[in-house]
Amino acid sequence: MGVIEYELLLDEERKPVLAKKNSEFSYADEVLNTPDKIAQMFMSGCNAEDLPEEHIWMLALNVKCKAIGMFEVAHGSNRNCMTSPRELFVRACVSGCDCIAVVHNHPSGICTPSSEDDSLTKRLVEAGGLLGIPVVDHVIIGKDSYYSYAEQNEELLKTKQVREGQEE
Repeated sequence: MGVIEYELLLDEERKPVLAKKNSEFSYADEVLNTPDKIAQMFMSGCNAEDLPEEHIWMLALNVKCKAIGMFEVAHGSNRNCMTSPRELFVRACVSGCDCIAVVHNHPSGICTPSSEDDSLTKRLVEAGGLLGIPVVDHVIIGKDSYYSYAEQNEELLKTKQVREGQEE
């Protein structure tokens, strides 16, 4: 059984609904509670480190940090990719997940976050707090490396308590 990749479509009444894509990743039974596991999923499953443009994905997780779905939220240029908390949390709410992890790639291969990455992460954490859907990590994929806000900038992410509760 694999993690199902979904896309968000509008039904006849223009309401958002989930639609399965044709791909699956073999991570459904894995507990994705470390940045390394999340990064490896996207490096191997999406070839995130080798893509020529930036992509932003959202990983929908259950209370035990097992993936219940994966969404490509945005696809940009070789220098940036724009999204807002709304785009991620519409998908999070429709999927019924307990928490999310956000992943995006840097085509330059350098995974150091930009000020825009910091700003987006802060806005996502704030929105997730209001909705009761915590952001457990924001992982940036570079060439053969990754940056994790949960590991490197825990203060901005403020998820240590959430993560420890999910490891039990």
